[in-house]
Amino acid sequence: MDFRNKKLSIGIIYVGIIVVLSLLGLFYNIGSIVSTVDSKVFITLGIYYFFYLLLTLPLDFVFSNELNNEKDHSIKKIFLFNFLLFIIFYTSGVLLYFVLINNSFIYLIIYSLIMQILLLIIQNLVMRFFFIKNQKEYSGLEVLELKDSPKYMTSNIIYGVFSKCILIPEHWLLENTENYNFHLKRIFIMCKNKIFIKVLLVSAFLNTIVLTTAIYIAKDYYIDNIELIINLSLLFNLVCFIYILLLPKLSQWGVMNIDNIMKKDNIEIYKKNLEIFEKNQDKNNQINQNIESIFYPIPSVNTRIKNQKNFSLTFPNISRTIIFMMMFGASIILKGVHGNAGKPENWIFPPTE
Repeated sequence: MDFRNKKLSIGIIYVGIIVVLSLLGLFYNIGSIVSTVDSKVFITLGIYYFFYLLLTLPLDFVFSNELNNEKDHSIKKIFLFNFLLFIIFYTSGVLLYFVLINNSFIYLIIYSLIMQILLLIIQNLVMRFFFIKNQKEYSGLEVLELKDSPKYMTSNIIYGVFSKCILIPEHWLLENTENYNFHLKRIFIMCKNKIFIKVLLVSAFLNTIVLTTAIYIAKDYYIDNIELIINLSLLFNLVCFIYILLLPKLSQWGVMNIDNIMKKDNIEIYKKNLEIFEKNQDKNNQINQNIESIFYPIPSVNTRIKNQKNFSLTFPNISRTIIFMMMFGASIILKGVHGNAGKPENWIFPPTE
């Protein structure tokens, strides 16, 4: 099996395991079982999130070993990023408990938006303190060139509360200057046209609707708030699974619209940069169209080069971004989605290209 199909198969297996366990957990109402463990909210949620992440830890180790080179396979990083997820889940769960006590629809909306903003702040903190980097500027935007990033990382647009910057992984620094600058120009276009900020806003809006709707419906079924919070984490795994199935086309159309701009600029460098990108990713030169439509938010090289259409409804890579933002609801599916399995940095920095 070639690397591309191996990576896709592992992603399907990982996501499949999460979906099946989530369905079983909801069917047997695991929330009611866990909520009886201890009367103290802080202890009960801590125990739940600990075992929730512990169940997927072996998959992280195995798939990291299968998919990554020796340098990028790091047990220490897997533990570190799982601990970070634990902190996020635990903080979010405790805050949601107090919001539910107040029984306010407005508080619930505010909670959802604040938690998703907090995820962007966490991205910034990890970026600032976790990587060795060189700071530059490109057309007024801050560019952080990473010196120790894994090969599987792609460039990212990172938004803070009042700022944004471009994150460039190490392998792009080794390319020719014209290729590197062309790559930066592509990302700059996304920033200038506010393309990715629109993706973030739409993701936050949809996730807030899902959260408030789910709680409005589920509160009549689950009397205990702890029981509700625990079962919501499983429900949000299923919601993210639906996102994965429905949103790749919007992502692909957005990517290809930007492609059309870059082709007009310089078609030869555009093609060369696609080769550079795929060399460090899936080697997706050509994929079966049905498989590509469902599982690949980034189209294959062949599809991107041949496409001449401009699409009206586009959100580049919303399918990955929205499940990252849903992490505030303790959805764990982002660990297993295609492209993230065994790749802990991608859990916090989902590819924007």
